[in-house]
Amino acid sequence: PAAEALFAAAASRRSELEPQHVANSMWAFATLHLPHCAPSLDGLAREACRRVDFFKSQEVSNIAWSMSTAVQGASWVPTMVVLAGAAPRRTSEFKAQELVNTMWAFAAAIEHGVCSRSEASKST
Repeated sequence: PAAEALFAAAASRRSELEPQHVANSMWAFATLHLPHCAPSLDGLAREACRRVDFFKSQEVSNIAWSMSTAVQGASWVPTMVVLAGAAPRRTSEFKAQELVNTMWAFAAAIEHGVCSRSEASKST
């Protein structure tokens, strides 16, 4: 119940969160494996899409990892497509670990049916 309340509060105040806070919240969701909090993750994912140009490379990487780890349906395909468009614009900013994590996230998303290869290859 505590985690649910925290995720719901973060999602309801998502427009107030800094990009790092959005990414950290999504990482926590994925790490804790809380499928019953999916609506909160969905709200945070929409916020990430809305402000993707303000996210640093580490935040893009963390969100991609989180979505690939936590997702359980097609509702997050738009987020992965937005991230697929944002990641190539930041390749010079990525540290090696961020680059590898982002590559893994897209491969995992494709493997788990979160998005298709063509969706992961789109750029916005």
